[in-house]
Amino acid sequence: MKNLLLAALMCCSSYLSAQNLSPVAIDDKKMDAYLGGRKPATLIIEIKNLPDYGWAIKNETLSEFYGLISVAYWNNDMPRQVFNEINAHHPFFTSNGSAMYYNYLDIYVVSKKRFKKEEALVGTIKLFDSLFTQQRADVLKLFLLESEKDSYARSYPIIINSIKTSWCKEIAATELTKVDANQKRIDSLFALSKKLEKADIGTPLIRLPFDASLYQLDTVANIDDFIVSLKSKFPNKALIIDFWATWCVPCIADLPYSKTLHEKNKDLPIEYIYLCTSSGSSAQIWKNRIGDLQIPGIHIYVNDKIISRLKTALNAEGGFPTYVVIDINGKVNQTKITRMSALDRASVKKTVGL
Repeated sequence: MKNLLLAALMCCSSYLSAQNLSPVAIDDKKMDAYLGGRKPATLIIEIKNLPDYGWAIKNETLSEFYGLISVAYWNNDMPRQVFNEINAHHPFFTSNGSAMYYNYLDIYVVSKKRFKKEEALVGTIKLFDSLFTQQRADVLKLFLLESEKDSYARSYPIIINSIKTSWCKEIAATELTKVDANQKRIDSLFALSKKLEKADIGTPLIRLPFDASLYQLDTVANIDDFIVSLKSKFPNKALIIDFWATWCVPCIADLPYSKTLHEKNKDLPIEYIYLCTSSGSSAQIWKNRIGDLQIPGIHIYVNDKIISRLKTALNAEGGFPTYVVIDINGKVNQTKITRMSALDRASVKKTVGL
């Protein structure tokens, strides 16, 4: 991937040279062909028909392009001249391409683990300030808000205090207010929770007002016994099991669809079971995710080693999210669901054998 992107960067540099801009010192005049191959319908036609806006199309294209170059160097060191070329670029628009440019550049800087965990945030902020102009550094600091959300009470003030650009500071302060209000809402939900009775599917924790029951599973003697206990706890019901992680973006994106499917089809004998891995997370982060999204169903926070054993036992080895169906007749299927967003009432009934 890196070689492919670097070849494209060579073409890009030639194009910049032809425009009397700062090149990466590579003599190759293939940028026009590259642009045509990337987006012929937009670039060639729009530049031809709207010559006064050629500069805008080129700027937007380079924003996207430099973002992809940053991706090629995630977890690696970018050559200085390549970094200088990317850093010299100034996106002109509020667009997907411009957002990608800043986001991927931000990830490039933070992806290589340069600091101990307890020093990572402050170290990253100082690194931003040393590499970029104040305004660009402050823009990149805004991207830290999402990754630091789970520890916002400590992290957000540090980020905000480091920001000098007024509009960036205002955005960060507004985000702090929003995240704090949301956390208070989540805390109020847990304050209304009730204790659960003992069960064979994990240590009972609490039952939340939106019909979510939380358990924790740290050890299990026999995986097959656990699967049997899970099925027997919900007799005469089909099970939809969702293996997910708190840091998994596709998992989080699919959960609201699962919630909607559940709420619109409560009359169907289906139990929704969410098995969250402990890997890269904590029980508190897990609880906050559930409280934030208000997903009804059975939620179990599972030791990652048990998750691996469960996936193997159910023949569902893979990444996250992974879905397993135990239909109304007890038959296990690992391929019927790829995304919850694809299901409606008719398809979910067919999926679980109703």
